[in-house]
Amino acid sequence: MTRRRRPPARGALDSAPEAAEHGGVPLVTGRLPSFALALVCAGTCAYGCSLERGGLERPRDRPMTDGAVAVRDGAGDAATSCPTPASCACTPGATRTVSCAMCGMQGQRCSPAGSWLDEGACGGVGACAAGAREMGASCGACGTMQRECTAGCSWGAWTCAGMGECMAGTPGSEDQPCGTCGGTQTHTRTCDPTCHWGAWGPWSACTMTTVACTPGAMESGSQSCGCSDAGTQSRVRTCEPTCTWGAWSGWGACMGDRHCRTITGMDVCPGWEGACWRCRSDGGWEWAC
Repeated sequence: MTRRRRPPARGALDSAPEAAEHGGVPLVTGRLPSFALALVCAGTCAYGCSLERGGLERPRDRPMTDGAVAVRDGAGDAATSCPTPASCACTPGATRTVSCAMCGMQGQRCSPAGSWLDEGACGGVGACAAGAREMGASCGACGTMQRECTAGCSWGAWTCAGMGECMAGTPGSEDQPCGTCGGTQTHTRTCDPTCHWGAWGPWSACTMTTVACTPGAMESGSQSCGCSDAGTQSRVRTCEPTCTWGAWSGWGACMGDRHCRTITGMDVCPGWEGACWRCRSDGGWEWAC
């Protein structure tokens, strides 16, 4: 019955290892127990990069090629190559604090493999992720209430965003002058369901609101004249292109007046007497002595 040899204590070596090369890959030789070979090939930072535990140490002036290490024991067994980290992100056991979601802080510890691992949950988390937006109820002209998360991971104030030009269904109108007499005409448009103005409709007919007259029209005026205001005289004015009345003309001749003319050429009214003559109402003379 063959007795199984008891492995040496952890980290013990039968002989001092020596560093060589195996096909361009650092080679560690010497009589190594099986557990030591397993440790080296585990690919951990502590054993794969430094190879310092158990008395194994690679030449410091020769970085491992492609992160691989070849290990062979002193009995002449075939060389074994296994992947190891080309570089370590951290020193195993080191700790640090880094930013995490929503402005929080995360504690980390360096693993034996030389990579950072989270410890516990992300602490000091804010209300939101910086730059995130939250939408609310409708507002204004087809707008929506929204707020944005600040750089400090807290919500900013609500604002009405995305508003259109007008309230849906609201009519709009526009006037312009027309004609030469101060007239106006109108056209309209309606705000569509997306809160943007629709197309303008056609212009309405020209409407005169304060027109005094029609250009070219004439207006006459008259007054009494002559003896006992028995006659009439007239004057006229013409409507200007601006639909306003022009100036009055002078008074015309007194028409329908009845009067008498004396020998000296003076006109006298009916009933006038002089030198036994009286002016009749028909403009003739009659003897009055």
